[in-house]
Amino acid sequence: MALWDGGRVIRLDATGHVTAQVSVPALRVTSVAFGDEDLRTLYLTTARTGLNEATLKAYPGSGRVHFFHTDVPGLSVAGAALFSLPDSSPASPHGCPRRAT
Repeated sequence: MALWDGGRVIRLDATGHVTAQVSVPALRVTSVAFGDEDLRTLYLTTARTGLNEATLKAYPGSGRVHFFHTDVPGLSVAGAALFSLPDSSPASPHGCPRRAT
């Protein structure tokens, strides 16, 4: 779990207790995802938004993507399309595809 303004990511067990944590050189961790073929690499994104120069100096990894190798693999997730657009369907007036109904 990414901790915004927490400077770390944590792993929780099924009851919600913290079982592991990793600190990163970024204050605002925004998201996490497992990758690579064995799902043992944890990628995390961070933000610089709203941080002053002193904070950026203290957290030089802000606004970057970080990764860590883990002992425990993550779970794979099969993606689902949010919408589909037939070849003959026009885009919306704003240039965005129409949402399928």
